[in-house]
Amino acid sequence: MINTMITGNKIFSSIDSEEIAVEGAAILASSIAGNPELKDIECTDMLIASLGIESFGRRFTPIIKNGTIVPINESRIFTTNVNN
Repeated sequence: MINTMITGNKIFSSIDSEEIAVEGAAILASSIAGNPELKDIECTDMLIASLGIESFGRRFTPIIKNGTIVPINESRIFTTNVNN
C-alpha cells in the first residue's frame, strides 16, 4: 500500500529500527566522550510525534509539532467550551 503512495523512491523494509537506535546511541556516546573523528557531528533529539490536546469537536490540536528539536518550551492558552 505504501509503495503505491510513494513514487520514485525505494522503500527499505530490511532496516531494523532497533539496530538504528543502537547505532545512534553509540555515535552519541562516542561524540560525548570526545572522539576526535566525530568533531563535525552534531547530535540532536527531536520529537517523532506531535504533542497536543484534544480540543472541541474531538479534534487534535498540536502544541509541539513532530520534528521539533528538544528541549523546547511552548505554551498556548485554551478555554473550556462547557462548564464542569
